[in-house]
Amino acid sequence: MIKEQRLNLKDIIDARNAIEKGENITDLLKEKKKLNYNSQEIIALAYDLQAGNYSKDADIIRPEFYNRRAEEVFDVVKPYIKKDYKILDVGSGELTMFSRILEKCGAIKGLRAFGTDLSWSRLAEGIAQTSNRIPTNIDLKLSVADSQFLPFPTSSIDLVLTDHSLEPNGFRLEQILKEIFRVSKRYCIFIEPSNNLQDFDGRLRMEKLGYIFDLEAKIEKLGGDIVYKKPIENNYKSTNKAELLLVEVPDGNQAKRFEESKHYYSYPGSDYILQKSEDFWLQRELNVLFPILHQIPILLEQNKILASSYLKFIK
Repeated sequence: MIKEQRLNLKDIIDARNAIEKGENITDLLKEKKKLNYNSQEIIALAYDLQAGNYSKDADIIRPEFYNRRAEEVFDVVKPYIKKDYKILDVGSGELTMFSRILEKCGAIKGLRAFGTDLSWSRLAEGIAQTSNRIPTNIDLKLSVADSQFLPFPTSSIDLVLTDHSLEPNGFRLEQILKEIFRVSKRYCIFIEPSNNLQDFDGRLRMEKLGYIFDLEAKIEKLGGDIVYKKPIENNYKSTNKAELLLVEVPDGNQAKRFEESKHYYSYPGSDYILQKSEDFWLQRELNVLFPILHQIPILLEQNKILASSYLKFIK
């Protein structure tokens, strides 16, 4: 097994210089760290340094395309979003697509929406650009989280969405799918690049970039039931064709049901419920805190704060 080297200050500086020159950050960092896959840190840094570009593309350069794509996706999503449902968009980025889907959900009462991403900057950019688009009756909560360790209890989400967020995680696709199946109580909709839809050069490109391969086979291996699929007509790039998969989660994941409460976050990848306290989310049994930055909680295990004495100083 490859031992992963953590990114350091020099790596961050080199990545910033590379993006200014128009170079590929992930290729640079993988070569520096002698990795043949995209690590969580590499993905997070690459996305963070590109924050703002996605909103520009969606709102200024290609707004009509994004609207068409949202219509195409919502036609499939609509029957699976009902009153009082909780939906989760894993890898929301700058909310360019999720906000447009939520915009079409304004008539659905009691809808609670959650979005996660590895990059705080992308979420912050997204909420700044899309806040006027999201209906006021929809309760949207954003958090920084790793898709392999989602901060939600088991079977607590009615519908989970991904839109090209599994894409760069070829090395850990099965682990991420297991975690998505864990938190979902009903259905998942994956909109991801498919190696079966690419030509020869496209498949080589996916391999070079560390993209996912054979998504359908891995879903079925883990017990997911693909009940509907269609190639996406409105692709972000013609060289990166995606497929929409509607998946019913494995029956075995339904053994433990989450009891509804106002406390909707949990310790990443677990059922240890978090509670809001001052500028933190707190896990009282473990005496662990997770910080909040401009109303967006950082729910990454590596960012936890061990604070056994914290409860002594709060009411």
